[in-house]
Amino acid sequence: MTIHSMTGFGAAKSSHDGWAMTVELRSVNHRGLDVRVWAPRHWSWIEPYALELVRGALARGRVEVRVDVAPQDVATDVGLDTELFHAVAKKLQDAAEKAGLPNVTAADVLMFEQVRSALGQQQPPQDEAPFRATIADAVAQLAASRAAEGARLLGTFVELTDEVARCVTEIESAAPAVNEEYRARLEQRVADALARFEIGELDERTILHEVAVYADRSDISEELQRTKSHLVKLREIFTRTEHQPTGKQVDFYLQELFREANTTGSKSGSIAITDHVIAMKTAIEKMREQAANVE
Repeated sequence: MTIHSMTGFGAAKSSHDGWAMTVELRSVNHRGLDVRVWAPRHWSWIEPYALELVRGALARGRVEVRVDVAPQDVATDVGLDTELFHAVAKKLQDAAEKAGLPNVTAADVLMFEQVRSALGQQQPPQDEAPFRATIADAVAQLAASRAAEGARLLGTFVELTDEVARCVTEIESAAPAVNEEYRARLEQRVADALARFEIGELDERTILHEVAVYADRSDISEELQRTKSHLVKLREIFTRTEHQPTGKQVDFYLQELFREANTTGSKSGSIAITDHVIAMKTAIEKMREQAANVE
């Protein structure tokens, strides 16, 4: 599948050696790859490892990685400094009594910054492998989420590309009649003018010359040919089997398609062709909105 979205979510959890880890990744569209990692300060290996995994799996998008680690059993596994706990409790109790406040609770002591710092400075387990696997699993979940969203985008692109191709076919069918319609209108206007001003017949060659000038000025064959060429390129991108970043390529061809549609509309004076051009531009605009999320 060649189309991957830049929007996705991945998550994983695990527990080992008395520690519980939760990993969540979210990604949105971005011009390049911007990865930001939030992890416990004293688990220093997490950030470079997470960055390495994300950069190896994704090419574009703003990715937020949040890693929460907590002890499973505070009483036995954290290694609470009981002497510090009692010292802080006594100081807080003394201060509370002087201020005439209610008795200090264990929660008050645990909320005290010194104790919280002591808790946070506990070293992670020496065996990092289970936690590395958890982070890798979350990254894989994110990549799978982006691929699934990409499959949905691909279906939308195929439908809209077919719509643009249908508009081109309709315009090609209508184009030959445009010159004949212009000639008929021109002849009628000339005949009306001659009758009004009582002038003799106008040379047929003059009318043919005017029609030829109009036909050259309103010729849209080159625009239609380039449009079909861009559609071929887009379909080649959509049918690739290997995954690679394609968002910028898709955006480029969509810009070119829109430019050709604009030129086609401005050169043709036919209402029928204008209607098809409007339908074409609408389909292209829908694709451009979706392409903003393509990796």
